[in-house]
Parts: sequence; structure tokens; C-alpha cells
Amino acid sequence: MGKIVQKRNLLASLDQDESLKIIQHIFDGDHSDFFSSIETIEKCRTLSEAKKLLSIIFSNAGLSDNNKYARLLVDKTERCFTG
Repeated sequence: MGKIVQKRNLLASLDQDESLKIIQHIFDGDHSDFFSSIETIEKCRTLSEAKKLLSIIFSNAGLSDNNKYARLLVDKTERCFTG
């Protein structure tokens, strides 16, 4: 029998205001890019893998990991992976 992977729900951990600000500041207003990226993050096997993906997302957006909204998304991602 295969290992059961816990379903992560990063989207549910973000309130509406946080989601809108992340969409605006990280994804340049692109809702579909936001949702597909969140879905991809949720499918990561480890927190390390998720953080690498986030670094790529931030780099593509021209942001540093120290950006206010980047830190918010990293914090929420860490909580989803660590419980």
C-alpha cells in the first residue's frame, strides 16, 4: 500500500485580503497564475521543494525573498507544511 500524502490547503490559509495583495504584488494581477502556482506548491513533497519553487516565483516577479508579500507567502507555506 502506498504512503498517504497529507493534503495541504495553502489557499485556505490565506484570507481574501492576503490573497488579493499577493496576486497584485507577486503575480502582477494574474489570478490564474496565482491559483496554478498555489496548486503546484500544495503538491510539493517537502517544505524545501516548496521554498525552491517560491524562490523561482519571486525571482520571476523581480522580487527578493525579503519582500513583505513574499515573506507572507513563505510564512503561510511553512505553516501548511509543518502543521
